[in-house]
Amino acid sequence: MSEKKTLEFDWQFGQEEVSLRVASYMKNNSLYVGLICRTEYGLEPFGDMTVNLPVSDMVPLKSNEAYINGDMSKSLLAFIQKNRLGTVLQEVGYSGYGQYAKVAFAEESRACRIVLRTMARPTSMICAANHGQNMDRLKEFDPAGVERHLQQYSRNNREAKETNRTEDSHKRKRTGR
Repeated sequence: MSEKKTLEFDWQFGQEEVSLRVASYMKNNSLYVGLICRTEYGLEPFGDMTVNLPVSDMVPLKSNEAYINGDMSKSLLAFIQKNRLGTVLQEVGYSGYGQYAKVAFAEESRACRIVLRTMARPTSMICAANHGQNMDRLKEFDPAGVERHLQQYSRNNREAKETNRTEDSHKRKRTGR
């Protein structure tokens, strides 16, 4: 994968050289992050880093947030933290009997890294509030994918707000307020 920036992904079956693919889920435009690898046939999907949970419709995620795939969650969370791709948040998502970690894919601020280094028991969770929706780290791997995702996400939010305003307007007319 000489043309794409890569990282080493350690998992139960060894180590793979992977890159990232960024997109949006069709249903609600939540963030999708996938792993891709090079094979003798070219670039191929290696696995999905994120999942689109039904709860994302009820409690919308920020543009840089996603739930992590439960199939390889320990390996994926270690990969995210090792490569500073994002921060594991305290919130979790549920679907059926599964529990899914929530991650904010954003670059750590300098202040956050200093706090982490000086703590006796470092934890990335305390710095979650310091994260904006800056996805520069993901842009290093898939700049076009990040831009498309942000455009779709903002378009979806505008449409949702317009729909809510229209519904509120209709309710006020019906109730005479």
